[in-house]
Amino acid sequence: MRLLWDQLNTGLFAFVGTCDARGEGTYDEAVLAGRIRGMLGSLKATGGLMIFAAAVMQVPWVAGLIWVVPEVAYTSLT
Repeated sequence: MRLLWDQLNTGLFAFVGTCDARGEGTYDEAVLAGRIRGMLGSLKATGGLMIFAAAVMQVPWVAGLIWVVPEVAYTSLT
């Protein structure tokens, strides 16, 4: 889901900011846009790492299955 945010997101982001009495923001829009881009890049990187970790966690049980199944099949058939 972290890698597919492009397809799942509307492109609108909520944030907490401050404004003056006229309602104008006291933040720089270019800085805000840069921070959003950074956040999205971090989100994608974290998603990629999570997928890699999930794949690596499958290796032990698959290796065990490959090692055990031929022994079980051989002993039960003979």
